[in-house]
Amino acid sequence: MSDRVTLECVGSYPIPVGHRVEVRMFEAPGGLLQSAQSRPQEPSILDRDTGVVYGHAWHYAKLSSALTPWQTQPLSPEVRADLREVWRATGVVDACRVVWVTMGSVGFPQTTLVLRSA
Repeated sequence: MSDRVTLECVGSYPIPVGHRVEVRMFEAPGGLLQSAQSRPQEPSILDRDTGVVYGHAWHYAKLSSALTPWQTQPLSPEVRADLREVWRATGVVDACRVVWVTMGSVGFPQTTLVLRSA
């Protein structure tokens, strides 16, 4: 990692400034009609100071297309073994901003993290 890197993440990653983190990015497996895709906006981040892991459900389970909104999903405690890691870095959080992005009636959280080399 260069001296500083900025990550724009879909989701809520409220990691305190000064915390040490490990960031991992994976290639999302393709389906029948699409190839595997890198998803840098959906990293898995371990806050090494608290042990809290932030990520997306697809990191931990193969999700059905018949998901029911507002229902929890059974997720493995470990990242899926079939995911290909495409990038990994460690650093210290220099800045963290969590916002709610709204487009019409659709909204989602977005986190900006600025990391410096550990």
